[in-house]
Amino acid sequence: MWNNKNKKFKFIVGLSTVTLFTMVIPSCKKVPPLLKNNICMITDSGDITDESFNQNTWEGCIEFEKLCKDNGIDVHATYKKPYTSELASLVEAMELGIDQGAGTIVVPGFSFAKAIADVAPRYPEVKFISLDTDASSFGEKFVLPENVYSCTYQDELSGFMAGYAAACEGYHNFGFLGGLAVASVKRYGYGFCRGIDYYAQTLGTSSEKFYIRYAYGNQFFGDSDIKARMDTWYKAPQNPSEVVFCCGGSIYTSACESALSAMTGDFLPKIIGVDVDQGPLINKKYHEHMCLTSATKGLKAAVIYKLFEYVIENKWESKYEKLSFDKNFLKDKDPEKNYIQLALSSFGKVDGLPKELEKFTYDNYVDLALEIYKANLKLDDANKELMEAIKVDISLDSPSILSSNVHLEDQGYIK
Repeated sequence: MWNNKNKKFKFIVGLSTVTLFTMVIPSCKKVPPLLKNNICMITDSGDITDESFNQNTWEGCIEFEKLCKDNGIDVHATYKKPYTSELASLVEAMELGIDQGAGTIVVPGFSFAKAIADVAPRYPEVKFISLDTDASSFGEKFVLPENVYSCTYQDELSGFMAGYAAACEGYHNFGFLGGLAVASVKRYGYGFCRGIDYYAQTLGTSSEKFYIRYAYGNQFFGDSDIKARMDTWYKAPQNPSEVVFCCGGSIYTSACESALSAMTGDFLPKIIGVDVDQGPLINKKYHEHMCLTSATKGLKAAVIYKLFEYVIENKWESKYEKLSFDKNFLKDKDPEKNYIQLALSSFGKVDGLPKELEKFTYDNYVDLALEIYKANLKLDDANKELMEAIKVDISLDSPSILSSNVHLEDQGYIK
């Protein structure tokens, strides 16, 4: 994800696993003022052990700190947890980090857009790294300041691979449960349906039919109303959902609870996780084989990439950037280096976790990712069909143009 021209920095590229340790932020000892090597992450009012955005972002910060110190560079990473998710609390946390000397602020997610718009112009000497935040999150009239870097991911591509993999496994009845209908969630859902559809097209004249239920919970957490809707999917008298892609914070809890209640001796409903590898969490809490895979984005990798570029290489560019494939992917064929992935645990690549994908193998995964990579770059005419299959119009609430043997039931908003 970067070219390391200085050989003394032996940085690990990709989403390597690190040991998470607890850091206590000193309340009385002040670090030197406004040093770019002083990195402060602001959580979204959750904790750094949430096994999601906060944890992955924080792991990127502390892995970068460790790698720097291993090479004799003094980097200090801390985090602040706001009291609430309200704007005033987020702003206060950012200002506290700056007051204690942070020259670089890292935030995980679009919910920080208004806080950045407030704080960044008032502290032009501080750099802000905003993950998974696009221009629409800031608003039409917002002009990105020179001290803000904002990235998003081609979520439709990991969603596409998840849909294709699930269909390849032999499943025919699917569901997409989104949280809020924000751009990232829409991209995931669109790609997921397109992946199923692309697999259906590979069957040619086959009479196999695929069924997709599609809805937004209009929130990023589960509750009894959403579980009740999931019950109508998993327990439907016709085409009961076998796999539901849950795309929205902890909204997956409602789908998992419903899946458990729908289990019979020969029917084990599945979940597809999102953003990070949710398999270990879901399988431990609900059922050891409930999570089929997860469509993930490289939060930790993006943190390391941007911090390396700024802190070590002394480069900074204020821009909106969309991350997807490692530029060397075609050469080294290592999907772990990409910013969009399927969870390695689902291929049995994580010690102690069962292999969930059987028919769609790791080699199939690498081949599909390479196909998408080539199509995404439009490298040759042979990829035109795939390029059309993954093209996204996120102005749509759900994908509407699918093959005749793929039926989409758009249920709109649950709440």
